[in-house]
Amino acid sequence: MSGFAVFDIQRRAGRTLQAAATGGRLAHAYLFHGLEGTGKWAAAVETAKLIMCPDARTTPHHACNVCRRIADYHHPDVHWILPGSSREKSAATEAANQLGQTAAQIEEQENILAAKRADTWAALEFPRLPYITMLKVRALQSVLARTPAEGPRKVGIFINAEYLRADAQSVLLKTIEEPPRDSFIIITTSGRSMLLPTILSRCQAVLFTPLPLPLIHDRLISELGIEEHLAQRAAELSGGGWARAVRYAAEEWSVWHATAEALLKTTYTGSAEDVALAVDTVFKQRPDLSRVLFFFDVWYARLNAVLTGAKPGDQHPSADGDYSTAIHRCRATLDAARAAVIGNITPRVAVAAGLLEVRRQLPRRR
Repeated sequence: MSGFAVFDIQRRAGRTLQAAATGGRLAHAYLFHGLEGTGKWAAAVETAKLIMCPDARTTPHHACNVCRRIADYHHPDVHWILPGSSREKSAATEAANQLGQTAAQIEEQENILAAKRADTWAALEFPRLPYITMLKVRALQSVLARTPAEGPRKVGIFINAEYLRADAQSVLLKTIEEPPRDSFIIITTSGRSMLLPTILSRCQAVLFTPLPLPLIHDRLISELGIEEHLAQRAAELSGGGWARAVRYAAEEWSVWHATAEALLKTTYTGSAEDVALAVDTVFKQRPDLSRVLFFFDVWYARLNAVLTGAKPGDQHPSADGDYSTAIHRCRATLDAARAAVIGNITPRVAVAAGLLEVRRQLPRRR
């Protein structure tokens, strides 16, 4: 997706933001929300350009010094707040970094920015549960309260804000309610329900819709060299999310796809004891957070297939009669289980509880 301008794909979002910038009506806080892999990060980059560069509001360009440094993540007045999974503790290092990061966290963030510098559509992967601390939010507060380093404005960008800890969200709310002068906040999230309602109500929401499946299909072939039949299947399963499609198409993820399908089959056909044993067996392999969340993507795709009519040979019948209502309940159950994983519940416990509840909700095969 590196060759695509995000506002050429997310046209409604682009028109909204460009019109606001051109008319001098930019909101002080934006919430970019939608499925993972629909361009929210790329849009945050482009919106930062609209805020910081007057020329970007009237003519499409990327060659000026301001826009180039924003795209390279080197602009001193554009601050990126990313979730991190490093647990290193070092008070001396934290004190030395303006955003309260340890040496390991700085390295982790630099690796993410390097990947995004090459492709703003690249998926974020974390070995374990990431988080954004209150320390980071307070540090950003302090930075935004200062005089800009070189321009008239400052921007703070929160990526994957669903990983903000509860106390960090409270501090962020205060920042949004009482924004420092000439400062702007951009929040991106694939888990809007994880944020405080008061944060949602005080931001201008911009929805990022699922990508067209033909676009995903063609890009898998042209950019990643995926074979046509694999690209077609990955696009269909993705639900319109580029990150999901890349995982579905990747050989190293195929075993986790099969594992997720097997867990769901056991949930449907086995006993409660079978489900608990299957989950315990999977988690003995210590899947990292990205793979655990990928399980949910696979299950969502399967439930959607059931709703639209399962293909011959599928393990589950199509959604006739009671099934339609049951599938919607199952989706809500999986949403809650995924939120529990992100909310720091032990993944094995959250997954087992979610699948057992799905088993209870599904009409049993006779």
